[in-house]
Amino acid sequence: AGLGLPGVALALMPVNDNEEEYVEGVTDGVAGTHWGLLVYFRPQNAFALFDSLGCTLRGQCLHAVAKLSASFGAAGPAFVVEKGAPRQVNDYDCGAYVCVVAEALVRSFLDTGRLPTGEELAEITPEFVKERRGAMRRLVERDRQARGGTAARVWESE
Repeated sequence: AGLGLPGVALALMPVNDNEEEYVEGVTDGVAGTHWGLLVYFRPQNAFALFDSLGCTLRGQCLHAVAKLSASFGAAGPAFVVEKGAPRQVNDYDCGAYVCVVAEALVRSFLDTGRLPTGEELAEITPEFVKERRGAMRRLVERDRQARGGTAARVWESE
């Protein structure tokens, strides 16, 4: 049955700056140091990159767009680097920015049927991301404790 991508109005895809092609059983799949968010928005037939460092992931995203367009049934989609994407001010919050921006995109899409404006995205400040990162950490810790298991310590600062 597949994923039904030709019928999807909004798709969010985290992307990494790893430039190596993953090969099952050959590469470990753990590489790269930076994450961003590639979004497909069907109403505009466009892929957009939300990169908290600017446009460091452009090459990886163009490669992904070339491979994914047919899966989405997207003929000649546009590709843009969102200039209004919130910017991180440190070297470790890219994953938190991916999560926070993804949440803002989904909320806007569900509430209004559109993606947020640059002005709306400007509300995502480094302080807001720090707060949300702390909240995500607390959720992970609470879940780990509720399950009685252990989790790797991935949160270095708060």
